[in-house]
This record gives sequence, structure tokens and C-alpha cells, in this order.
Amino acid sequence: MTLCLASVSALRAEAPATPAPPKLSGPPKVQVLVRENSVATAVGGSSAATPAPGGAKGGGKGQTPNPAQAAATALDAEKFTRTTKKTLTVTLVDVTGANMDVNVKTTFLGRDEAGKHEVVEEKTVENKVTLQPRKAQDFTTEEVSFTHTTAHHAAIKKGSGGAGAGGRNAVSSMIPASGHAYYGYRVEVFQGQDLVGMASSEMH
Repeated sequence: MTLCLASVSALRAEAPATPAPPKLSGPPKVQVLVRENSVATAVGGSSAATPAPGGAKGGGKGQTPNPAQAAATALDAEKFTRTTKKTLTVTLVDVTGANMDVNVKTTFLGRDEAGKHEVVEEKTVENKVTLQPRKAQDFTTEEVSFTHTTAHHAAIKKGSGGAGAGGRNAVSSMIPASGHAYYGYRVEVFQGQDLVGMASSEMH
């Protein structure tokens, strides 16, 4: 039984954890609704880091891929690279009976595709808004881009000098995943230093 409990604890430790948000000090004064907008999603690009296969830095013999192979590797990596551009449309409703000046902090969350797939705070943007009682007011955040590359085998050009005897292809190396994929959001509404409203993709 002790071994089983230890195994479960280890699995929980490896699960991605979203950075813990602050808590409301009392009943919310502002209702927060969020709509996610996908501005664009494209395959290809060079923003996600993709290491070159089989080659070490320096001038060692046989370590540097020939230009044709390097070009094929770069082109192949683009097939596994995806860029997503997101905005959030935030609607706020003041549920009190007085005007309220608030600062809205919107945090875009990303998932690190390398390592343990941890959830990270990709970018936080701020918007200052004046709310009127019982009236909804909305705004759309600035655009935030996420680029990641999935794990894949490096391209090996057929018939190149790196092929084995008889024209067979050499064994390709594995390129690890890299970059950050879109994961979710956290919206916090502050009146001065007080947190008066919030919403998160984790709450749905």
C-alpha cells in the first residue's frame, strides 16, 4: 500500500501545474466573462527553437551536415512548427451601486512543450477601465503569439553522402519538442490593491 501511494504521489508531482492565482478577499464586485479569439493559426515558421541534428559546434570532421541536408532539416522542421495568435474579449459588469475605476490584468498561459510540459505565464497585459453600476463594458486585449515545434525525426536527404552503403538512408536523429503552446488564461480585476473580480480557463 505504501508503494502504491508513493507512485500516485510521483504521478501527481509530474502533472503540469498552473501558477496559483490570488484569491478574492470577499464577494466579487465585478462579474468577469471571457471569450477566446483565435486570430490566426499557421503551420511553419522559425520562432520555436529546433536544434540541428547530429552536429556539434566546432570544426570536427563529419560533425557538420552538408548544406543540402541542413536545408532539408530546416524545411522539415517547419512542417512540425505551429504558431497560434490569440486575443481575449473581456466583458466586465459592476455589480455594486457606484462607479468603479479598475485595472484589469490578463495573463496568457502557455504550456512548455519541452521537459515536463509545465504551465507558464507567457505574457500579462493590463487595461484600465471605468465601470458604471450594473452596466456591461467590454474590451479586446492585444494579440499574443505562441509558437511550438512537436518532436520529430530529422530529415535525411536520400542519396546524400550521409547515406549508408547501397544507397540506404542513415538513421535519423530525434529532434525534441520545443516552444510554448497556448494553454489558457487568467483575468484579474483590481480596485487599487484589492482583487474584486476574476475569471480563469481553469474555472470552466
